[in-house]
Formats: sequence, structure tokens, C-alpha cells
Amino acid sequence: MFISSKKWLKIFFIITIFFTLLVPIYNYLIDYNAIFDHKFSQSYRAVSQGAQLLTKGISIQRPPYNRNQFFLLTDLYSSTQTPEILILGTSRTFTISQNDFHEETPRILNASINGGNFPGIVATWQSFKKTHQTEDLIVIVEISPDAHKHAFAVEFGSFNPRVDALVKEFTAEYPELTFTPVNQILKKNHLFSLDYFLKNILAEWTNAFTPATSDVYGIIKPDGSNRYPQFTMDIINAEKQKNADLLTEKFQKVGQMQGDHMSPFLSIITEDIIASGATPIFLLPPYHPSTYDDTLEKSNILVFTENWVREFAEQHDIMVLGSYNPHMFHLTDEFFLDGNHTFENAWGKILNTYRISK
Repeated sequence: MFISSKKWLKIFFIITIFFTLLVPIYNYLIDYNAIFDHKFSQSYRAVSQGAQLLTKGISIQRPPYNRNQFFLLTDLYSSTQTPEILILGTSRTFTISQNDFHEETPRILNASINGGNFPGIVATWQSFKKTHQTEDLIVIVEISPDAHKHAFAVEFGSFNPRVDALVKEFTAEYPELTFTPVNQILKKNHLFSLDYFLKNILAEWTNAFTPATSDVYGIIKPDGSNRYPQFTMDIINAEKQKNADLLTEKFQKVGQMQGDHMSPFLSIITEDIIASGATPIFLLPPYHPSTYDDTLEKSNILVFTENWVREFAEQHDIMVLGSYNPHMFHLTDEFFLDGNHTFENAWGKILNTYRISK
């Protein structure tokens, strides 16, 4: 059967239009990275299911690294919980569990966001305040060596509009902090992205946010803590050196900064927590011994920053947990996943030495 060139052209245009429409529709409906943040996406429904399982006391499968999904899960789950201690941090603190504290420690909720950094901490706290009475709450805040940053830079691909809106609300109250809004053009680019289309297809084959049956990607427990997959990752010397060099290069000039000019964020988050009726506690997560020692050979940033944080805490009667110095708690190589992330067994050695009470 002969098909004319006009019919072939029509068929070509029909196929082209079909796939042109298929990509944005599919990306919007699956949205594995929670970029469009709507309740009808497959990603949102999966995360919501995970939050419901955690509410029932059931541990769930941890997804592959996806900070947007981590934030959405934490946001949905924390809105249903009434902890006495709230932990705000990043992937450096998200393995902390209730069992790591002294047995008399009040109930915790670890709301640390993998890859969250300061925007994640602020967004989680801002959202929590909206759904909870925060009087008498204890808030443990991770303080990293870059606590002197003067601004937030919330970029697409890092977080979704939900985080963007919450950070905007917070920074609006404090003119000392600047705010970089999400680039909406990048949002549209994701809608028509073939790369995002392929990632959405792959995302449908994961079993993330279902009841925990294995530790391929790790587990999230009802207290909000994460457990890494049960494997041992050797620390490569090049990776240790990379971490040390990164810290040194990024913060080597911090010693030239003094006083309140060094960290509007630290004073502001402290002020905001106290104003809400809660009690702040600072947490200094340790570095791998090699990362710490290599950094000290080139810069005093870790010692300088820790001393500065402790001085600030003493002036404001704030408790400080942990230390950047792993030697203080006799933490050796086997307690670390890599140059700056600890396994869960490290936190028991650190936090069990403190008594936290309301």
C-alpha cells in the first residue's frame, strides 16, 4: 500500500505532537524530584505514604539521594509529631537516633535534611513553627564551619518551591539575611526536559517510602533518623584530602572576620528559637580524623570556629553538644562513612555523655 508524502508528513507531525505533549505531562505527573510540589504527582503520593507509615511506627526504605523528597517527607511527617526535642541539621546529623542519647532524654524527632544546609534548617524550622506550639521545646541546631555566611542561595535543582517560600518568609523578618528566589525558568525547563523524563521513568521502579525490608539504600526510622546501608566504605586518601582542601580553601579567610559580623545566621536562628519560647542547643558534628588533622595543618578554621561558637553559646547561656574534633570522643576511621559523615554508632559515643532535660 502506497502512502503519499503528505500522509507521511501528517503521521510525523502527529507522532511529534504526541511525544511533545507526553514529556511535560509525564514529568508533571511523576515529578520524582518534587519540583512542581503538587499532591497529584506519583512522587508526592509515595512520600505521603512513607510519612503515614512512620506515623504508625513503621520504618521505611530510604530513597536514593533526593533532598527535595527528604524535605517533603520531613515536612509531612513532622507536622503529625509532638517531640520534646527537635533536631535541625543536614546529612552530617541525620543518623542521630533516640538510642544515642541518655535513657532519660525526652522524646526526639530528627528533622535533619540530607543536603539541606542552611535553607533546609530554616525551612524545616519555619514550617514546624506553623503547626506546633513551641513553648518548652528543645531545638538542637547543627552549626557547621560556614556558619558565618551572610546570605541564602536557594537554587532550583537544590530545593522545591515549598522550601523557597518558607525561606522567603524567614528572611523577610531579618533584613541581615538576603534571599535569592527560585528561577522559574528552570522550573519550566524541568517540565520539558528529556533528562528529567528518563529520571522519572527510573524513579517508578524504586521501592522507596515502603515498609523497610532491606538496606540497599538505607532505612528511615520513626524517630526521623536515617541508617546507612550496611556496608563498609573505605576512606580513600584522595577523598580525605579533598575534604580538607575544600574546607581550607573555603574558610581560610574566616579568621579575618570578627564578632557579630561573622555570623548573622547564628545570632538570628538563636533569636528566633528563643522568641518562639523554645530552648536552643548547638551541635558541632565531628570530622573524620584525617580530614580534621589535614585541615589543621593548613588552617585553624575548625578550632577558630568552634571556639567562637562556644564563646557565643557561653554568652547566651546555650548548651553545646559535640565537637569538630573527633579525637575528643576517641572517634577513629570505622566511625565514619567518609571524610565528614559519621555512621550512627558514633553518635552514641558523643551524645550519651550529655544530660538533656526540659
